[in-house]
Amino acid sequence: MHYCPAPWGTPSTRPTGLEHSRSPEGHTLDTLQFLLGSELTSVSAQLATQHRQIMLDDGKTVAATSPDHLALHASFANHAICVAHVHDAKSFGGRTWIEVSGTEGELVLESAGDDADRGLQIGALTLRVARGAAAPGETGTLHGHAGTGPHCAARYNRAVQYAALADDIRGGESRTASFADRLAMHQLLDALRLSARTGRRTDRLAGPQAPFSSPWPTTH
Repeated sequence: MHYCPAPWGTPSTRPTGLEHSRSPEGHTLDTLQFLLGSELTSVSAQLATQHRQIMLDDGKTVAATSPDHLALHASFANHAICVAHVHDAKSFGGRTWIEVSGTEGELVLESAGDDADRGLQIGALTLRVARGAAAPGETGTLHGHAGTGPHCAARYNRAVQYAALADDIRGGESRTASFADRLAMHQLLDALRLSARTGRRTDRLAGPQAPFSSPWPTTH
């Protein structure tokens, strides 16, 4: 049985439109695309529901019908490949760990602080870099608010995003994520579900801008 704190909602059933795995999937894959500077162009996914019962703060339980695990093998437009396991089903000690291996070194991004189990979009992040076998790894640097208090980084991160959005509105700029960015991410998430449902790899459709910003198929 899986525990879900009430303030974080109960996205456990498909009719709600919000699934356990969909939010961490989106934030994690969005971050991967940003780190690698390239879009995902091909995905092979498997989805599963491992925790069938969800316990709420009040002791009540609800049945889970939406997936809580994503196993993914994917490739990017720049020919990088990705193997990922994204899930919202740890009993304790949840965190996000992203490791990127490049020609000049290794980069590790890890969630930290008291919101480490809430996803990399909420809490603080620790960045570690190692350049070559003979070079010592750089000490982890905490990115986010360094203050104290419960959920301090989460509050700070939200405040920064709202401040950036206000600046965009006042100045007519576009530094924050747009509706088009969100639509593109949900199309990617739908492509994952198409792959899982058909048991086949899903590729972006060919187009005038392919592979960049070309659409994902919506039917098989």
